[in-house]
Amino acid sequence: MTEAKILVVDDKFTHRKYIGDVLQSKGHVVVEVGSTAEARQKLLEGETFDLIFLDYMMPHQKGTEFLKEIRTDHELEPYAQTPVVIVTAYAEDEEVQQAEGPNVSVLSKPLRDYHDILDVVDQALNK
Repeated sequence: MTEAKILVVDDKFTHRKYIGDVLQSKGHVVVEVGSTAEARQKLLEGETFDLIFLDYMMPHQKGTEFLKEIRTDHELEPYAQTPVVIVTAYAEDEEVQQAEGPNVSVLSKPLRDYHDILDVVDQALNK
């Protein structure tokens, strides 16, 4: 697995910390933020990311709504093809299933096995 720069977006500190720790243990560079507003700011600042982990259910905006912005907002155009992993306890929700597709993977919570995180990263970066 090659080193990648990964943005982790989750409103729950413990979730983003766990994902971040797993990714860093394999040599990835991780930037953690607690909201889609913070993620948008990071992207607008021009930071380059190879992959984005995006929590589905957050207080101010669902991850799938932010994904649509990433894919369609002119200001975020440099990230339109960036692979995204939606992390959710609601993998069966129609909205989540509709979002899944090219460059979008779904990782189901609870995250019990760190290998699941590493496998989805490997798959997303090698598509």
